[in-house]
Amino acid sequence: MLEIREMVLRVPGGSEQDGRALADDVTRRVSDGLPAHGSSRELGALQLRVTAPVNGTRSQTASTIARAILGGLK
Repeated sequence: MLEIREMVLRVPGGSEQDGRALADDVTRRVSDGLPAHGSSRELGALQLRVTAPVNGTRSQTASTIARAILGGLK
């Protein structure tokens, strides 16, 4: 199970609804990227600065953010 208690995304030019959709997409991608039978553990805060393509799609942005989060968990 994956639980993200707080995720703060700053995406210029998007609405609150766009932000929620992006956060949901990122959460799904992170969950899908975790090992199926991994151990249970609690992590502290993970702070990342991610630069996504300016003209990228939401899918590309979500993928970039999710890869950064998964990389930060290693």
